[in-house]
Amino acid sequence: MNITSKARQASANKQTQAGIAALIIILTFGAVALLMAQSAANLGLRELDLGFMSARAGAAFSVADGCAEEALLRLRLDQNYGVGQTAGLSVLGGSCTISISDTGSAPVSRKITVIGTSGEYTKSIEVNVTIIQNVVDITSWEEK
Repeated sequence: MNITSKARQASANKQTQAGIAALIIILTFGAVALLMAQSAANLGLRELDLGFMSARAGAAFSVADGCAEEALLRLRLDQNYGVGQTAGLSVLGGSCTISISDTGSAPVSRKITVIGTSGEYTKSIEVNVTIIQNVVDITSWEEK
């Protein structure tokens, strides 16, 4: 073998080694980029899921809130409405149960407990009121 062919072979080996190194670097960067893209997609899906759950929980709260307002309206018309009973209503694609109890203090005092359900989500509201001459005064309104 002459010196020229040895030089050419050495040059070809260096180019092959450089090509392999470049290929490894490109594959590494590609894998990292793919992992980053997958992580971003997973985060986006989780955000969508959280938004959906929040909307459903908000719908359950709206159902409970509407039913509490309905109970207040009915108590204004009849201060003995539903005392000691449980009523169920269907509203806005959800349902609720309303329980009204007499707290036993003067003036007329009532505790309204409402449980609103939308799909698998449930929200509860507790309202304490006093009633004087068909005027309903809310003393507390609490989401449970």
